[in-house]
Amino acid sequence: MNTLLKNIGELIDSVDYRVQLISRNQRLIAGIENTRIKGILIGIIFTLLLVGVPIIYYKGGF
Repeated sequence: MNTLLKNIGELIDSVDYRVQLISRNQRLIAGIENTRIKGILIGIIFTLLLVGVPIIYYKGGF
């Protein structure tokens, strides 16, 4: 009887761990989907600043 309860306990722990992994994955995917456009726009702006400003400066634009 003890081995049966031990096996059931291990099974519950395994299922609990897998459920936590799945829920964490779903939360990460939802967060990425909600901030994707904002992140792309911020990346484009930073890229333009880091690349565009030195190009304009060294070509005599300022």
